[in-house]
Amino acid sequence: VIYDPHGYCPGEKGAEPPLHGVEIHHNTLHNIGRDAIQIGAATERVRVHHNILQRFATKHSYGHSIGIAMNPGSTGHIFDNWIEGIRDDKSGDGDFGIILYGQGSDDQLSRVYNNVILHVVVPFSFYHREDAANQRYEFVHNTVYNFTATSPVKFYCTGTVDPENQPAVQAIVRNNVFAEGPNAEIMEEPYGYKKFYGNTNGIVGLDCLDYHDARENNHWRLLDNATTTTTGDFANATDHDFHLVESSSARETGVVLTNGPILTDHDGIRRTVVPSDQGAYQFVSSSPCASDVECDDSNACTTDHCTNNGTNRGECIHRTI
Repeated sequence: VIYDPHGYCPGEKGAEPPLHGVEIHHNTLHNIGRDAIQIGAATERVRVHHNILQRFATKHSYGHSIGIAMNPGSTGHIFDNWIEGIRDDKSGDGDFGIILYGQGSDDQLSRVYNNVILHVVVPFSFYHREDAANQRYEFVHNTVYNFTATSPVKFYCTGTVDPENQPAVQAIVRNNVFAEGPNAEIMEEPYGYKKFYGNTNGIVGLDCLDYHDARENNHWRLLDNATTTTTGDFANATDHDFHLVESSSARETGVVLTNGPILTDHDGIRRTVVPSDQGAYQFVSSSPCASDVECDDSNACTTDHCTNNGTNRGECIHRTI
């Protein structure tokens, strides 16, 4: 609802008109006191991508400490964002990376992918606050580092509008890298999920997420020992370089996604390997690109020597023949 200054009674509220075709992209936001990006009443064709958010929620205001917030009714795809909170001390109090509160239109799909989320408390949360039918959510191919919550994702599946009659939602969490969660642990089924996930705790019939699937089909590095965690997977986590190294066990271990593959990574490199690499980045070799790659008359490279390969990460250095 929104305030209507022309309402019959002072302070009267009316329904907020829905927005379609909203796109928020290529913004850089630093040192934000509360939410960095908050979206309301955007019910169809919404995309939030290629934003850099650093040091948001510095005031730690309750309910307004979120990197990207999709308010109740809003929906869309959130991808290729860098979401960096201020919690680099593992103190465990404060902020959320991304929160979705439920879709306002029937038959919508929200895909959250290729995001790098670090130094927050809860990287991703879902709250079931809308009654639209066939709501679907995917949290896939994200790289999460240094979170202080008891789990990297929290799905509160029980509805808050009409819990007994609210339509169920479907959620998938796959192909992510979850690293450095000092307060989290992978627990056994079925009751271990009480700590690990939201308010339904693995109770059959009330859950919107297959917890066994989430446990088996993501890459978990929850230890808070930097040597153990980062050396095996990331190029240099200390300097926030989360590209995969050749020895990472996140390579070529991805599983099929119900709504189709994610075709590119956080850098825009095509995901050509099957099975895919988990996390936001496709592994690329560190070998240097060729300095003399032949091209045809259209200036297109006739070799893929530099495609998904080399220090230029997909760029060719070439001459025209």
